[in-house]
Amino acid sequence: MDPSILTAVIASDNLVVFFYFMWLFVASRALNRVVPAGNTASFSGVEKESNTEDFAKAATMSAVICLFAKVIAANVSFPAGIISTSSFLTVCLVTAAPQVFRPLAKPGSIVGVFLLQVFFAVSGAAGSIGVVLRSAPLLLVWSAVQLFVHFLVLVGLGRLLKVDQAMLYLASNANVGGPTTAAAMASAKSWTDLVVPAILVGILGYATATIVSLGLGAALLRMSASSGFLFLR
Repeated sequence: MDPSILTAVIASDNLVVFFYFMWLFVASRALNRVVPAGNTASFSGVEKESNTEDFAKAATMSAVICLFAKVIAANVSFPAGIISTSSFLTVCLVTAAPQVFRPLAKPGSIVGVFLLQVFFAVSGAAGSIGVVLRSAPLLLVWSAVQLFVHFLVLVGLGRLLKVDQAMLYLASNANVGGPTTAAAMASAKSWTDLVVPAILVGILGYATATIVSLGLGAALLRMSASSGFLFLR
């Protein structure tokens, strides 16, 4: 892919998502939600201080999972990619052996959040409004339309089914930004009982929806190319 196109895509996504997250915080400002007493679940149950060994184990385990994910992604025809494959493997392993991975939750989370901040900083450096408007203004419009339809459908169905609005906003955040941003929103709003569910929903999306969307995108591109509707360069 042309680097300028990739930069425009990242910048467009960052810009639209930034304003969308602001909207979610504004829309949820009027909610006066009371957290059920004693309902403040955490991953580890009993908090303990992490030491150097824990961080080393978490980093080693993540490296091994990424290695296997890279091998799998390179040898299967399905366009999952290493990120989706590693997320799927992680969820499967944690589900199969929770006792093994539970001690790695806290140090792994700390390392993961740090690396995510590096990713956000690098991506944000490409988030120039001028680049988006000059290179791909339609990407900005398309991203905005996607989020608009997503919000209407989610909130509309949620209210029809009488789902807690806080859960709806967090579900939307997890769908758009992933587990880290959803957990951050739950913590900022003091919805402590929803922090873990927000993380789990975001991880579930990484492990399943990302793979499905990549496969669907590849299929649509092939259909468009074969019909002459879209000319790929």
